[in-house]
Amino acid sequence: LANVSPKSTPVAITVHPAVTVKGRVVDSAGQPVPEAEVKALDATRRPLDEALTVAGADGSFELVLAPRAWEFRAAREGYSEARTLLPLEALPAAEVTLTLLRPGAVEGMVLVDHRPQADADVNLQSVTNGVRLVHARSGRDGSFRFDDLAPGEYIFVSTANRRELAKRVWVQEGQVTRSDADYRSDASLEGVVRAGGAAEPGAVVRAVVRSLSGDVFFETRADVAGQYRLDEIPSGAVVLRVGVPSAPPGHIAHAVRTLDVRPGEAAHLDVDLDVDPGSLACRFIPDPVKLPGGLAGPTLMFGPHTFSGSLEEALFEAEAFGVGEGEVDRDG
Repeated sequence: LANVSPKSTPVAITVHPAVTVKGRVVDSAGQPVPEAEVKALDATRRPLDEALTVAGADGSFELVLAPRAWEFRAAREGYSEARTLLPLEALPAAEVTLTLLRPGAVEGMVLVDHRPQADADVNLQSVTNGVRLVHARSGRDGSFRFDDLAPGEYIFVSTANRRELAKRVWVQEGQVTRSDADYRSDASLEGVVRAGGAAEPGAVVRAVVRSLSGDVFFETRADVAGQYRLDEIPSGAVVLRVGVPSAPPGHIAHAVRTLDVRPGEAAHLDVDLDVDPGSLACRFIPDPVKLPGGLAGPTLMFGPHTFSGSLEEALFEAEAFGVGEGEVDRDG
């Protein structure tokens, strides 16, 4: 048999030229920062030897990189790390400036009834995703401090005596931000749940205390006389939700009230599910029914507003419409 040479197929290979990146490392005043370490990380986020350099006496540096997206980082002792993303595709050359900022600090005290609280949990979280960035426990005198923080906004969270406080703090360049956690005496809330003037035994009463890191719930049920009591709730703004899980047809089954509770206060709030003008009333009709206007159930009714479909669909429509926004219980 004769030897037959395989037929070759030409392959086109496009080679993109490397990109020269010239840059400077400066401080917040625009002055050069010499001897800062500069690195470039590719899409795999692995430092490459050929993408490492040190800024000169005038803060300048130069790197020759493949034409793709790179993250540039600059660091020097006494400064917070600077980062910036720069796409280099289809560019013959590029320039970048990295600004290093002096780190800041957060310090304060954890107090319970104006007395220092030792061993309280204190942390700073990311505003973007809530990830805990730094963590500490208060000292014997209740004090704490976080150093070497990049300037910017954080969520400050502290926990003492099974209670949490959260607030936003802003760290300024080179400055110390004061952030105390002052826990006051727990309050209590009590009252009577009525429907049409009659006591409503078994009504579910839930107090919702809101914070930046999430809601804290305190729940109880009304007794045979319709009375309820919630102890050891934090002071401040409280959302009170009262629901009747098995309301008879035509009976309003839910109410929402808001009130401010002072530290150590024994607050009192009665809720009348039928006549309370400050409440948000709703009822869910699970069976298909004919309603005025021709709407068929299942139906969710918020005061004068009516929404049809499944319970989830009705709740979605109600929230989208802005009725009881953020105050809708899906278990009521």
